[in-house]
Amino acid sequence: PDEAPPPGPPATHLSDWGLDLLAWLPEPARAAFARSARTRRFSPGETVYAIADPAREMFRVVSGMVRLAIWSADGREIVYGLLQAGDCFGAHDLVCGGRRTHAAEARNRVVVQALDRRAFAELRTDHRAFDEALLRLVTGELKLLATYFAAATFDEPPSFLARRLLDSAQRDSARRLVVRLPQTELALLIGATRQTVNKILRTFENEGLVALGYGEVVIRDPAGLAALAEQGRSELSAR
Repeated sequence: PDEAPPPGPPATHLSDWGLDLLAWLPEPARAAFARSARTRRFSPGETVYAIADPAREMFRVVSGMVRLAIWSADGREIVYGLLQAGDCFGAHDLVCGGRRTHAAEARNRVVVQALDRRAFAELRTDHRAFDEALLRLVTGELKLLATYFAAATFDEPPSFLARRLLDSAQRDSARRLVVRLPQTELALLIGATRQTVNKILRTFENEGLVALGYGEVVIRDPAGLAALAEQGRSELSAR
């Protein structure tokens, strides 16, 4: 039998909602996952799965970034998740046994572990801890969605953008926190225009929070940006 799962990892950025299923698994279940998963690679812009595709696999990001998006009937797009190494996705559609309710796309060169439906079912049967970790994962996804839509509804654009910058930042070779996304993509992340995002970023730069480069935003003051990101949430919870 599996021993008790270890405690979850500490949050390292605002997007850490416990989306790494392996963090909740004891070693026997973690090893079984590794044996069952297949390595898949995707090029920048390549579709991992599209809306309404049959749900046949769940995925765990090994490297790169995956964007999760939905579209309205008139073609408007919302990007509600940018997943990084360790984040899992696609599991809840597999549990329901239906079709994909969102699209997943490789933002850059992406490597994932893919677990097909049969291996998924076997892990659920053989390892109770896997089912418990799956529940944590689905709960984390719900928290992510709830937080995104609450922020989109209640937060002012600067606060929302600050939060999304921290969500999307990665360490580069110089250990800088860098967001390598065009302003059009940042606009999709907060449901604003590119012009609005540009204006906010210029304000952030003048305040010493970020430095702007070609196709990138370097976060110079993570604590200051986090305080701005939390401002709207604090005011909301205080009511």
